[in-house]
Amino acid sequence: MEKTRCELENKISKNIYIAMLKRLESRKAESLTMIQLYMEKSVGITDHSDILNEIEKWLSILSDSEGKIECLEKNFNSYSE
Repeated sequence: MEKTRCELENKISKNIYIAMLKRLESRKAESLTMIQLYMEKSVGITDHSDILNEIEKWLSILSDSEGKIECLEKNFNSYSE
Protein backbone atom coordinates (compact mmCIF):
# COMPACT_ATOMS: atom_id res chain seq x y z
CA MET A 1 0.00 0.00 0.00
CA GLU A 2 1.49 3.31 -1.10
CA LYS A 3 1.50 6.22 1.33
CA THR A 4 -0.25 9.34 0.26
CA ARG A 5 1.62 12.58 -0.20
CA CYS A 6 -0.07 14.00 2.90
CA GLU A 7 1.06 11.04 5.03
CA LEU A 8 4.63 11.47 3.81
CA GLU A 9 4.57 15.20 4.52
CA ASN A 10 3.22 14.53 8.02
CA LYS A 11 6.00 12.01 8.67
CA ILE A 12 8.63 14.48 7.45
CA SER A 13 7.15 17.24 9.62
CA LYS A 14 7.19 14.92 12.64
CA ASN A 15 10.82 13.97 11.96
CA ILE A 16 11.82 17.63 11.67
CA TYR A 17 10.02 18.41 14.94
CA ILE A 18 11.76 15.53 16.73
CA ALA A 19 15.17 16.47 15.31
CA MET A 20 14.77 20.09 16.40
CA LEU A 21 13.64 19.07 19.87
CA LYS A 22 16.61 16.73 20.25
CA ARG A 23 19.02 19.43 19.05
CA LEU A 24 17.67 21.89 21.63
CA GLU A 25 17.66 19.29 24.41
CA SER A 26 21.28 18.46 23.57
CA ARG A 27 22.29 22.12 23.84
CA LYS A 28 20.43 22.37 27.14
CA ALA A 29 22.21 19.28 28.52
CA GLU A 30 25.60 20.59 27.36
CA SER A 31 24.93 23.96 29.01
CA LEU A 32 23.91 22.38 32.29
CA THR A 33 27.02 20.20 32.26
CA MET A 34 29.34 23.12 31.56
CA ILE A 35 27.78 25.31 34.25
CA GLN A 36 27.96 22.48 36.75
CA LEU A 37 31.59 21.89 35.83
CA TYR A 38 32.46 25.54 36.38
CA MET A 39 30.51 25.74 39.63
CA GLU A 40 31.81 22.52 41.18
CA LYS A 41 35.23 21.95 39.64
CA SER A 42 36.56 25.45 39.11
CA VAL A 43 39.86 24.53 40.83
CA GLY A 44 40.75 22.31 37.88
CA ILE A 45 40.16 25.08 35.35
CA THR A 46 43.39 26.81 34.39
CA ASP A 47 42.06 30.29 33.59
CA HIS A 48 40.14 31.37 36.70
CA SER A 49 39.83 34.97 35.55
CA ASP A 50 37.20 34.19 32.93
CA ILE A 51 34.95 31.83 34.90
CA LEU A 52 32.12 34.33 35.37
CA ASN A 53 32.07 35.18 31.66
CA GLU A 54 32.04 31.49 30.76
CA ILE A 55 29.20 30.74 33.17
CA GLU A 56 27.26 33.70 31.79
CA LYS A 57 27.84 32.45 28.23
CA TRP A 58 26.53 28.98 29.11
CA LEU A 59 23.58 30.46 31.04
CA SER A 60 22.63 32.37 27.89
CA ILE A 61 22.78 29.19 25.84
CA LEU A 62 20.74 27.36 28.50
CA SER A 63 18.11 30.10 28.67
CA ASP A 64 17.92 30.29 24.88
CA SER A 65 17.53 26.51 24.55
CA GLU A 66 14.84 26.32 27.24
CA GLY A 67 12.93 29.16 25.62
CA LYS A 68 13.10 27.55 22.21
CA ILE A 69 11.98 24.18 23.59
CA GLU A 70 9.01 25.86 25.25
CA CYS A 71 8.17 27.74 22.05
CA LEU A 72 8.48 24.62 19.90
CA GLU A 73 6.27 22.57 22.21
CA LYS A 74 3.70 25.35 22.61
CA ASN A 75 3.33 26.19 18.93
CA PHE A 76 4.22 23.01 17.06
CA ASN A 77 3.33 20.17 19.44
CA SER A 78 0.81 18.83 16.93
CA TYR A 79 3.79 17.63 14.85
CA SER A 80 4.95 15.38 17.69
CA GLU A 81 1.96 13.06 17.30
